[in-house]
Amino acid sequence: MPSAPAGTLYRGHEGMWSWVAHRVTGVLIFFFLLVHVLDTSLVRVSPQAYNDVIGTYKNPIMGLGEAGLVAAIVFHAFNGIRIILVDFWAKGPKYQKRMLWIALALWVVAMAGFLPRHLMNVFGGTDMAETTTEKPVIASPRDPYKRRKTTRGNYELYSWVFMRASGVLLIVLIFGHLFVNLMVGDGVHAIDFAFVGGKWSSPFWQVWDLLMLWLAMLHGTNGVRTVINDYAERDGVRMTLKVVLYLAAVITVVLGTLVIFTFTPCPTGEPADLLPAFCSA
Repeated sequence: MPSAPAGTLYRGHEGMWSWVAHRVTGVLIFFFLLVHVLDTSLVRVSPQAYNDVIGTYKNPIMGLGEAGLVAAIVFHAFNGIRIILVDFWAKGPKYQKRMLWIALALWVVAMAGFLPRHLMNVFGGTDMAETTTEKPVIASPRDPYKRRKTTRGNYELYSWVFMRASGVLLIVLIFGHLFVNLMVGDGVHAIDFAFVGGKWSSPFWQVWDLLMLWLAMLHGTNGVRTVINDYAERDGVRMTLKVVLYLAAVITVVLGTLVIFTFTPCPTGEPADLLPAFCSA
């Protein structure tokens, strides 16, 4: 009688490793989003406070970190499209391995287009002092040996559908956000209070970023919830992690929404060189 396989569940092959990579990138992106909303909320404190924090990101180490973040987002997006095709295309399971290699090829092409421009901005872009004068406007497998009873109600079905639908919309919203923030003009060196003020002075970008925030937080929270369900074996631990997750998600959504709706691009009493150009017009 053959013995049970020893070691980890992750025994290789493209489908398993892409599944692992999708979860790892998803969790990393989710926690970045929490931090990103917190640092962006400083625009409600003062232009100088926001610029001081954003200025700490404008160094080569953080620039490389941003490149890694974009790499994770692009992979998660293309692999997510592959997952949707596997789920809804009749021949998707048959061609899932081939589609993975296509997704990886698209990932390489996208990063080849992004990295040169981004790295030029990171290592050869303009200094902070120069940019302040410019005001731009602009269903997962589980352990077969320790399977728990799962909920088979409509909630899981609706959350599964939501993940696919929101994923497609987020590709458009996030890629547009990254293009405007990191590819146009001086890229990351141009991001300061004046940049945010010019961008959010337009209702279009307010709605764009608000919709992106809501969908990304709901999508990410549901994804992390699935990861917790799969790996937290004890009921008490699982419940505690979910409570912390939901609390963090609610606080982040409320904070981000308030910042966008109550943001003032031309606060009184602030130095004119920190504000968008139209504030002094």
